Amino acid sequence: MTDEKKIEEQAPEQGEEKVEAVVLDENVLEQLLVGCIWDVLRRMHRVATKAITPDQATEEDDAIARHLARTLMGENPGFTSALPLVGPALVEELRELAGPGNVAVTEEKSR
Repeated sequence: MTDEKKIEEQAPEQGEEKVEAVVLDENVLEQLLVGCIWDVLRRMHRVATKAITPDQATEEDDAIARHLARTLMGENPGFTSALPLVGPALVEELRELAGPGNVAVTEEKSR
């Protein structure tokens, strides 16, 4: 089961009490990023020990990346952003910081 599916399963059903959104500030963002890195490292170890396949690890990594992207774009109802930049403004700032030589950040803009 991917992390994305786990998150969806934890969402409250209709009629259930909703959980308050977490305020996404710099400290919470740092914790979120560290958690993502640890998840990736754990999966790398699990692939190395043949506990999961590389394809399974990739699927789970993709789910974490989508979750993080939705959070940073302000599209994750579990978080309320207190960051100075969110969504398209954050993306544009990252592109400017990366400069024209960074294909990973600037590739989408050129499409």
